[in-house]
Amino acid sequence: MKGGSRYPVSRDIFLGIFALYLHLKGTWANYRCHAIWWGKVTTVGQLTLLMGLSLNFTPPSFLFTGFVVLGLLTFVELLTGLSKERATKSKKKKKKKKK
Repeated sequence: MKGGSRYPVSRDIFLGIFALYLHLKGTWANYRCHAIWWGKVTTVGQLTLLMGLSLNFTPPSFLFTGFVVLGLLTFVELLTGLSKERATKSKKKKKKKKK
């Protein structure tokens, strides 16, 4: 479990990468922060793991790799949500121009 203990923070690393992406694109100020599905799933996993550790449960090492996958899914959901948000905004702008 020595190396695996870092993996539960992988979601936070992916969130940092996403924040850096928004900053570099100059869209940080316009981004609407909201809860996302994979973030909630990861939080439940982390809390379950923490409860297990507090009860002296030794989790298998592959369990920690799941947190990397969940972090990546969180990142993908943020990116796809961003592209959907842009598409919605551009449709709204087009409707306003037509009026």
